Amino acid sequence: MYWYGFNSFFRAYKGNSHLHVEQGGNKDQSVTKLMLTTLAITLLNPHVYLDTLVIIGGIGGTLGMEEKRWFLLGSIIASFVWFFGLGYASKKLIPFFESSKTWVVLDSLIGVVMCWIATGLTIFVYQNLFV
Repeated sequence: MYWYGFNSFFRAYKGNSHLHVEQGGNKDQSVTKLMLTTLAITLLNPHVYLDTLVIIGGIGGTLGMEEKRWFLLGSIIASFVWFFGLGYASKKLIPFFESSKTWVVLDSLIGVVMCWIATGLTIFVYQNLFV
């Protein structure tokens, strides 16, 4: 996580990230090809399995049966809101993310969050392993 955070800080320092959007898009792309591409990006992404099986599954495994039901419902609702919100916001935020200044701020925030999480995990491991 530190590596990811430091890479984000480096991208922010360089300041040359931007979003290039082609006007009109690719209208010749078939629905089948679009669906297969979406499935490939989703199912071949290792973070899908890390997040759902290891992190969410690990947390859910520590809960009692009644808590698991509420945890499952909360996970489903959070995923629904997150992914539909991302899809909706992505179209609305295109003009905003065409600016390289926006990417500097975003990369800086990502760097801070990743290093904060990495530090918290390091402290947790140290306290539980060595103390």
